[in-house]
Amino acid sequence: QGGKEEQYNMITVPRGGEFTLILSDGTQVWLNAETSLRYPVEFVGNERKVYLEGEAFFDVTHDKQKQFVVETEKAKVQVYGTAFNVYAYPNEYEVAATLVRGAIDLKERGSGNRIQLEPGEQGCLAGGKLTKREVDVDMYIAWITGRMVFKSICLGDMLKHLARWYDVNIVFTEERLKEVSFTGEVKKYDDFTEVLDVIESTQVVRFRIEDRTIIVNNYHKDVVPIDGLAPCFKPLAIDKENQTIEAFGSDEMKILALQWHPERKFETANALEETRKLVVNFIQKHIK
Repeated sequence: QGGKEEQYNMITVPRGGEFTLILSDGTQVWLNAETSLRYPVEFVGNERKVYLEGEAFFDVTHDKQKQFVVETEKAKVQVYGTAFNVYAYPNEYEVAATLVRGAIDLKERGSGNRIQLEPGEQGCLAGGKLTKREVDVDMYIAWITGRMVFKSICLGDMLKHLARWYDVNIVFTEERLKEVSFTGEVKKYDDFTEVLDVIESTQVVRFRIEDRTIIVNNYHKDVVPIDGLAPCFKPLAIDKENQTIEAFGSDEMKILALQWHPERKFETANALEETRKLVVNFIQKHIK
């Protein structure tokens, strides 16, 4: 190559953004939110190397003479021609490479440790240890088609993904809420409040929005006993901010749900009249 030096471009995608590009060899790259990619204007020498912080999907043009290398802070992914996803945010504990087709090596930087992946496998580097497992690839590449797919993911990790895309901050009022498991699919271009509504429908957490901060509360945060209420009912859950009152009962009694209005009017559903009276009396006595 006559000693020609590579000149580099840098692309940085902000939170809430995404970007696609084609490298000089024809390789297609999709960049997810809060991601940076440093890449040569033209590949020179006997390898094609790019530098990644964040998450990207690569569909690499085959060239058996020039290996393609994705280098991250902690790991390298080495290929000749294949399609794969790399998740390598610098502030996160784990680096993950998920293979769609072809074959790749995942290697720890600064050591000889490496593993080879086959299609449908994901390799992870965490705490200096390399592991691999079979996965549903669609979960890890759905983001390039406008979807986010989650399966048995803890709520803390899921909201971290969503916060990056919707450019919001997440605050948990209780650490244990981060461990709640969630399975579902989100369309990336849906309004964020609609996404929160879907999560709230599980009746595990509630959200409060303050500017660009999402506060995550226990769904039954304010729980108080109701004197004289039938034993089949659990305590009353009170959400003063949203003016919602709920008493949770057995399958036979179903759920007593009331909407609390400032003018002291109440609406009820699926409740016996005597139970309704008990709850209304309780509300009138305790809620100002």
